[in-house]
Amino acid sequence: MEPNKAPSISKKILCMKYRYWLYMTLFFQYILIVFLFGCVGTRRWVRKGNNMTEWEGGLLSITGSSSHWKDMSYKDAKDDICKKDTDYYNKDLCNVFKNLYSAGAAYLFFEILALLLVFVWIFQVAYALMEKPLLFMSSETGAKRWWLALLWPGISLLCHIIGIAIWAGVTKSEFEVNCLAINSGKLCSTNGPSLSILTIFLYLMFGCVYAFMMYFREGIFKKASSENKDGKEEEPAQRA
Repeated sequence: MEPNKAPSISKKILCMKYRYWLYMTLFFQYILIVFLFGCVGTRRWVRKGNNMTEWEGGLLSITGSSSHWKDMSYKDAKDDICKKDTDYYNKDLCNVFKNLYSAGAAYLFFEILALLLVFVWIFQVAYALMEKPLLFMSSETGAKRWWLALLWPGISLLCHIIGIAIWAGVTKSEFEVNCLAINSGKLCSTNGPSLSILTIFLYLMFGCVYAFMMYFREGIFKKASSENKDGKEEEPAQRA
């Protein structure tokens, strides 16, 4: 095998060509991107209040409310409700909007990192489809460092987990809690946190399949390298 060329995508891994494993990985990556964008884009992350006082919020703003807060960012709502010289100043609600603003910004930062790393992972798989060495790999060392192919999805998952952990820790939002009182500091989690948790399971499921594929791909490296070595040893013998 040429030193600048990866194993042929026509070779089989468990009765299925390596090419189709890579296509399947691209499909998994597409699903992850959809879910990551869905986590950021959903308009329902939290809920609070009851009847006329009820409001819903997304990651960075209030998305549904019967009050004047509707479509306001958490920063603007915080600036509005936290004015101590007004009649509607409320310390608990002020802290709620402060925490939602800080937590949303932190989550968005780590989610952008997670998305960028998924795109790098896509680039890595695209290289394999062109039968070029994966990043950090060559035909000689690929069998020893196959696990490095898991670096990008692994760090991406870590960024996603850090993001949702910070958001949950700062907002203290819960799924099963009484958040009907508008003046309390309690928040009900809705679609956003649920999607984020589901995305973690998708990462783990797709990552296991990818790790399984890369582990068996190691055998392709070893076999190709062995054949290449045997071929070089036979050439001098034939000349002699």
